[in-house]
Amino acid sequence: MLQLNIKSKGLYLFAVLILCTGLQLFMYGGNTAVGPLLTSLDGYQFYSLVSALGSAGTMIALPAVGAIGNKIGRRNVVFLGVAIMLAARTAIQFSGGVYLFMVWQTLGSFGAGLIMSAPYAMIAEVFERTTAMKHYGLIATFNAIGSLTGPLLAGVLVDAGYLKLPFIIWIPLIAVGIAIIAVAYPNVKRDTGKKFDTTGLIYLAVLVASLVLWLGLSGSLFPWLSAGLILPVLVVVMAILLFTHSNKISNPTVPLYIFKYKRFRAAFFSNILLVTFSTCASGYVLIYILYTMQKSTTLGSTSTMPSTILIMICGLFMGRILAKNFIKNIRVLMILCAFCILAALSCFCLLQPDSSMALVWIGSALGGIGNSIAQTCLTPFFQFGLPPEDYAAAQGMYTFSGTCGSTVFVAVVGVLVNLTGGNIKVVFYSAAFLALINVILVLLRVRITDQDAAEVAALENK
Repeated sequence: MLQLNIKSKGLYLFAVLILCTGLQLFMYGGNTAVGPLLTSLDGYQFYSLVSALGSAGTMIALPAVGAIGNKIGRRNVVFLGVAIMLAARTAIQFSGGVYLFMVWQTLGSFGAGLIMSAPYAMIAEVFERTTAMKHYGLIATFNAIGSLTGPLLAGVLVDAGYLKLPFIIWIPLIAVGIAIIAVAYPNVKRDTGKKFDTTGLIYLAVLVASLVLWLGLSGSLFPWLSAGLILPVLVVVMAILLFTHSNKISNPTVPLYIFKYKRFRAAFFSNILLVTFSTCASGYVLIYILYTMQKSTTLGSTSTMPSTILIMICGLFMGRILAKNFIKNIRVLMILCAFCILAALSCFCLLQPDSSMALVWIGSALGGIGNSIAQTCLTPFFQFGLPPEDYAAAQGMYTFSGTCGSTVFVAVVGVLVNLTGGNIKVVFYSAAFLALINVILVLLRVRITDQDAAEVAALENK
């Protein structure tokens, strides 16, 4: 366990949680303003491309967090991420071109990716495991606060004509968090003296950029049988090169060795399947409400509120429930999570043009309970028995699974919607099917046996 430079761990915890809220303001505040700002720059036709590039920046950063942290120190990774975010979002305030905006959005999302997985690792490295589990629920609560207030504050600023200010509303919160972390959090390194894996980072960057552009653009700018064909070819080639390269060296940028841990594999793939709910709830449900159910924008904007509110509330006590009997409760809670997400998506599948908004709100609420459990439980599940020095690498890869899963899901269902003549319900059916697969995965793989517990206890007592 790390020893803090200040006596108050409560103050340190506050800084980490404030960092969570600030990061959500960074993402949701900026996302709300992207469309209006592009419109003002006569570049709204690039909206899909900007969104795709934003995902690319985050997806490149997340797998590399562990390797970068080993080289420069984990605290310095957080500082570097915030510095990149600040530089990119400040540049947006003083630049006026669409193409420059794309560059700054991509760079900013790379910075966010460097710190997105940090809160869980920072808590795990400082607090004893049972205490850390209690605090993971608070991360879900403070994330929800940011995701709820970010769009509201950004919307007010956009309506007032301040199209660029939403991109910097996160600065005060993160400044407070960083100031405390600078004093309280030791800069832990695990530098083996080996060179940083630049080659792996290049392979990863080309792979992710090609994948995100290919999926995000869906061939709209590149005919599939001409120039656009190079993108899927690059994805396959870079994936092979990255896999081969990462398995040959001992300090890879992309830590594929993490997949040798069975609990990490289960958490990684469960997260990919779970993210389909958030993707549906935050976008496709609203589209269905506005254009199929013919409801007002104001009423449609309430669709995610039950989910966000329940995440905020459940996060206050979910960690304590988990910590009371971790080995037993982790399985019970994750089964409940899986069925809540399946039930939530089933509600969306039942929607009809004349449906009541109550059905949307029930689905949103069920999904909020499921998401709160997932945010609290999956990290301590894969950390159980994991060497502490691998926490940061594992958390980065785990967080990557959510971003990657959402990006691929959006692209695939986008094709299905086009094939079915614009039927949004196919998105809900697809998500519900994946949620059913997650139920099976959780029932089969999310458990800690007595043998597992004994092996971990033996390692901890050495």
